[in-house]
Amino acid sequence: MSDEWKEVNAEILSELDIKHEYRELGLEITGSEPNAEGWLACRAMGREDRNPSAAINVKSGRYKDHGGEGESLSLFEFAAAHGPYLDWRDARRAFAQKVGVKLPRGREARPDGKLKWIEWNPAAAAKWCQRKTGTTEAALNAAGAKMAIWKDGRNEQVRVLAFPVYGALGVNADPTGWVFYSLDDDHLYQFQRNGSPKEMRMLSAKGSKAGWIGHHGLLHIERAELVWVVEGAGDLLALCSVIPDDLKTKHVVLSNSNGANENPKRELLAMLKGKRVYVVRDADKAARGGQRSGRQPHRRGRQRGTHHTAAI
Repeated sequence: MSDEWKEVNAEILSELDIKHEYRELGLEITGSEPNAEGWLACRAMGREDRNPSAAINVKSGRYKDHGGEGESLSLFEFAAAHGPYLDWRDARRAFAQKVGVKLPRGREARPDGKLKWIEWNPAAAAKWCQRKTGTTEAALNAAGAKMAIWKDGRNEQVRVLAFPVYGALGVNADPTGWVFYSLDDDHLYQFQRNGSPKEMRMLSAKGSKAGWIGHHGLLHIERAELVWVVEGAGDLLALCSVIPDDLKTKHVVLSNSNGANENPKRELLAMLKGKRVYVVRDADKAARGGQRSGRQPHRRGRQRGTHHTAAI
């Protein structure tokens, strides 16, 4: 997202009465005053929530559900999901008109710009999980998976399963990127300049920035007792699928978004400060390089916490 669009979004939100707008969309707000960070308690939207387990941020406009599937939505996304708008862009346009903010010309560049979101298909998800032995649909939901249509280099439409990538603000901000797999095949094809196809198991959406994969893990990172860091979305799904229900908020799983050779940035590692961390890598050359990179912040004292590395 360009700085111009970021500034416009911030201006729209600053001119709105966030609490009022959410109430207009049918959200039941239970808190009287927001905390120092701007969070105000409410009941989760779309599910029974006798003990309020969701919140809105009256500064950023974000809605976050700490139960259910752990939804984290901007005001515009929430309004599109629960209001009379076609999509989040349509909602933002309406809010901008309401407060008299002029939107920039041209299309906003976002990492999900080439992904056209489609309705979740349980049958397709179950079939994909069958091909990925040991993966459950519950693990897909925990990772924040969404279904979309992606156009490859030959403009052919491919159904994909996409996973959000989050930056240093975690689920308190929009994803900084998306990685995706083919929903109907074991591979995607990335076409080179000479027209030849390159077979890929996973691709990153254009414009994506490095970050953490693992929506559920980031949602519960503050209270987690143990953090498992793996080297890809596939490993994350496999591990999430076997963690017992009573440990799912105590043992959380994250993955860096760009494979074993990636050395996560300092601001991403800061999210693990004070946590007991297990780094689990494949027993190959790339993973061994990633292990060495992963231990550097601990040796230099940039991260205080127990850091263990294991290869499988």
